[in-house]
Amino acid sequence: TRARGDAREECVAWSARAALHLRDGAARAARDGFERSLELARRIGFRRREARAMHSLGLTLAHLGEYGTSLAAQERYVALSEQLSHHEARAWGPAGMALVYVQQLDVHRAELSLTRARKAAEENNWPALLAWTRHLAGLPKLLRHLERKDTLQLSLARADFLASLDLLEDHKLGWSEALDPAEPAACLGLTWLCAGNTKQAASALPRARGWAK
Repeated sequence: TRARGDAREECVAWSARAALHLRDGAARAARDGFERSLELARRIGFRRREARAMHSLGLTLAHLGEYGTSLAAQERYVALSEQLSHHEARAWGPAGMALVYVQQLDVHRAELSLTRARKAAEENNWPALLAWTRHLAGLPKLLRHLERKDTLQLSLARADFLASLDLLEDHKLGWSEALDPAEPAACLGLTWLCAGNTKQAASALPRARGWAK
């Protein structure tokens, strides 16, 4: 793309390469790639790609524990997307913010963001986003159980992880920058382990291993 002088395609290529780094767990390399894509998109006025790179960068920053800059990136993504009539951002942006709040153990803000994201996803029938929000919703419930030994929260968490996996499998969805399907699969096994049901926990492992491959 550089040899041809095709800056738009180079911009896309940087994001695609960064996504592969993120898939492999190389978050710092992913951040560098998304930043290159973002910088190039701004330079040439490729605003839709600027918005997408901003969202992806926000997710990567959350995985790196850079929570403030991650939230700022998602807020910028939502604002820019509104200007472009990219309505999916009304769901993906709040879900990206929820990822940060879950990692910060801020359950109240996480639930508010997830409610916004899920409402938009249900209204527009976006299964990938619904799968992500169900996984994110299950994590605080699992944490509540671990803190309080609340079996109801454990059951609700299990229902969220199951719903997330069912959506992924029913719609033949795979890994994405937002959600690694191996995570809800592993968390499902963990809920059974927390309940003391090692047989069910063991039966959940092949599902997690299949996604991990």
